[in-house]
Amino acid sequence: MAITAGFVGYSCIQNGALPVDPDPRFCYRALSRLKTLPKHMNPKDHDEGLIASSMGRWGFLDPAVLNERTEHVLGGNGRVETLLTLRHLGGERPTGIALAPDGDWLVPCYVVDLPESEEAAAALALNRTQELGGWDRAALAEVLTELSAQGGAARDGTGWAAGDLDARLREIAPTPGTAPAWNPDDERPMPPDEPRERDERHGRWVVCPRCGEGFTS
Repeated sequence: MAITAGFVGYSCIQNGALPVDPDPRFCYRALSRLKTLPKHMNPKDHDEGLIASSMGRWGFLDPAVLNERTEHVLGGNGRVETLLTLRHLGGERPTGIALAPDGDWLVPCYVVDLPESEEAAAALALNRTQELGGWDRAALAEVLTELSAQGGAARDGTGWAAGDLDARLREIAPTPGTAPAWNPDDERPMPPDEPRERDERHGRWVVCPRCGEGFTS
């Protein structure tokens, strides 16, 4: 009962203390009950190998978002699919995933109440708003440099490979006479030395023909 009562409550019970007012929107749900969204509602692809690597290192860090009306997973479909694969293959239960008396895995969820007609749009928003946030390239390069100094294992589960550091450093200080290899407003490749028309939201991408520096006009 304590496990299914609530995500926050279970964490506190494990540490020997009960919250005064646990949030009922947080709960543990049996993995076998969760329904991931079909592809036509959630076209986002997932790298289950990378997700499994991340879970193996840090556990299940981010609760799934669950619509109580349908039991559909709106956020965290990749993580839930990875858990299903791990359990099917007899893999180790990640930290943060509880165990039910019947042996089912219990997944931390944040419960919302949305009409089914809103599910596809909500799922798109959960993914797209993160993508559009972009990166601070200089800060990212600094973090990757620090991780690289600690050895390759320090990057395990992060999704950033050794070659990514060189790419990020080239973005910050491109070779004179060449354009940045990447568009700073998103992560899609951009051919070097070619000005690129941008949509109205970002303006027009311009590359100086003399120094190769790129900027948005």
